[in-house]
Parts: sequence; C-alpha cells; structure tokens
Amino acid sequence: MAVHTSRREAVRHARQKRCDLRILNAIRQIIRAVDIDSRKLAAQHHVTGPQLMCLMAIVENGSITSTDVAARVHLDTSTLVGVLDRLEKKGLIRRERSHEDRRQVLLAATENRSKPGGQDAVSNAARPWRKAHEYFRERARPKSQDAWSGWCA
Repeated sequence: MAVHTSRREAVRHARQKRCDLRILNAIRQIIRAVDIDSRKLAAQHHVTGPQLMCLMAIVENGSITSTDVAARVHLDTSTLVGVLDRLEKKGLIRRERSHEDRRQVLLAATENRSKPGGQDAVSNAARPWRKAHEYFRERARPKSQDAWSGWCA
C-alpha cells in the first residue's frame, strides 16, 4: 500500500512540475511580448508602456489625483511622479489645483488642435498588452479564456 501511495505522489509531483514549467514559460512569453510591444510603442508614439497606462487612466477618469492614478495602474506614488513629469513635459497632461480643495492637484489629459495631446496619444497608440492578450487567447483553456475576457472587458 505504501509503495502504491508513494508512486501516486511521485506521478502527481511530476505532473505538478510540468504544469509549473508550462506556467512559467507562458508568463515569460507574455512578458517578452509586452516588452516588444512596449518598445514599438516608445519608438512609434514616444510614450512608454507605463506612461500610456497612466495616460489612459487620466483620460478615462477626466480630472484625477495622482494617488488615484497610482492605485489604478499599480505604481508606487514615488515612481508615478517621474512618469507624470515626463507626460507633462511632452504636453500630454496638465496639472491643475482643485477648485474645491487647493491642496489637491488634479491631472487632466491635454486636448490641442495644433499638436496631438494626451487624448490623441491614447487613441492613436497601440495597446502594449495586445500581443500578451492574443497569446493567452490562442493558448488558454476555454474556462481561462472566459475569465481573461471578463478581466479585459
């Protein structure tokens, strides 16, 4: 009986190792696809992946605080300051004091008729996670695909 149980455990352990390896390999491929897309994004639109994510959060929410942006894009607020500085320098966002609370600084995407602003950058830039999404949709099991689609909706 003990030999039979240990053999089952060995088979289960071997399957788990193969599964772990497949998961790690899939994650590596997704990270690589996002990295390649992010480089193309920077070359074509002069915006990095994190900059685009922050800009998308600002466009989606109108006027928003940097704390809210940091929470939405999962960046530390100290990291976000540099990203926002670069977006402002490029003319894609502007910082404004809140009329209700002068201590609060609100972020807004720029709209400019003479040169592209933040709104234009979001609508023109390719999504850096597109290849990762395509990769997952092609290879995932139907149940996982349904969950993924729910997250991306």
